[in-house]
Formats: sequence, structure tokens, C-alpha cells
Amino acid sequence: MNKTKTLKASTTHNWEKYTFIKEEFTASYHEFDNTWSISHPVLGCSKSKDTPEEALRNVLYEHGCSDITIHDETTTQKGNE
Repeated sequence: MNKTKTLKASTTHNWEKYTFIKEEFTASYHEFDNTWSISHPVLGCSKSKDTPEEALRNVLYEHGCSDITIHDETTTQKGNE
């Protein structure tokens, strides 16, 4: 089964390119190691952690973003269980 979560987050950064206001980030679940990963086309990297929220914060912190606020999340499942 493919499981994803879409998280909406806001951040600040001193460079305009990394300022997000309720931007959507998609986390994908990996069954082989029970982790969630997030990648973003602007940031150009992917990080895996135990929860989607941790993965998102890890990606954003690595790029110097601060004041990270997660507003909401949506879970999507596709395939057979």
C-alpha cells in the first residue's frame, strides 16, 4: 500500500526563495524501513524520519528555515493493504 501525507507548513528565512506560507509538502511512507520522507522541488533534497512532521522539520531546518508552523495534514492511501 502506498501511503502519503500532505502537510501545510509556514516558515521564515532571510532569503525570499525559502519563505513558505501554508505551502504543501508531501511525505511518502516507506514500508521497508518504516520511515517517512519528504522532498520539495524548490529545496531539492529529501529527508527520512519516523514521522512526516519530523521529516518536514528536518528538511526545513537543513535549509536554514525557522519559525516552522504545521497548519494541517491530510493522509492518502492507495493500493491493497
